[in-house]
Amino acid sequence: MTEMLRDGDLVGDRLLLGLAAVQLHAVRSEVRWRDAARAAVGAAPGILGSTTVLDGERLSLPGGHVGWLRRVIKADLPRYERPCHRLEGPGSGCMARTPRKERCGRPIGTGPSFWEPDPRTGEQFPRQFCYRHRAAGEALWREIRARPPAPVPAANRGGVLARYIDSDWERLYRWVDENWRMPPSGPPRPRPRLRVLVTDEVDYLPEPHARQPALVLAERSGR
Repeated sequence: MTEMLRDGDLVGDRLLLGLAAVQLHAVRSEVRWRDAARAAVGAAPGILGSTTVLDGERLSLPGGHVGWLRRVIKADLPRYERPCHRLEGPGSGCMARTPRKERCGRPIGTGPSFWEPDPRTGEQFPRQFCYRHRAAGEALWREIRARPPAPVPAANRGGVLARYIDSDWERLYRWVDENWRMPPSGPPRPRPRLRVLVTDEVDYLPEPHARQPALVLAERSGR
């Protein structure tokens, strides 16, 4: 728990879920993700039944603690995200070389702007040129398109919970996103301090626009 609290990447709901899993494991020696989610949020208002407005129509979006669990795991999917593309401010502006400077630096205005993948790693970097250097930008764009396809980049986001908790992560990630594929860097390397079981979570698929309460009580027959 101390190491998790010191991790600047593990914050918000992901930290809450991880701490709940560790605490339950200390008590039971075995824990399921669904139980950890229930311990983390329980019957917190806004979790068992939230409301949103879509096109002026009020819709109830139930989900409960398992719906919350899906959202937390989805936010922690190992993935690659492009860096922030700065159009203004320090380090932005036209990237064309000039006789006097390493880069032009003028505002790009209506000049071309695109991404260039690293041919070895697949990481993407912003490229932008002002109108005066449009020809240089267009030439680079044609060169990029003529190159062999760049590899899929390694993940630079997500997989934070897997640093501390062992689980069937690939199955859990595909539970929240069936189109997700493991990045080429491979699965996260956990420190096997405890293991959280993936059980009936993968059978739960909440309907995001269902008009029904999050909790339904069944009346018992007989007495």
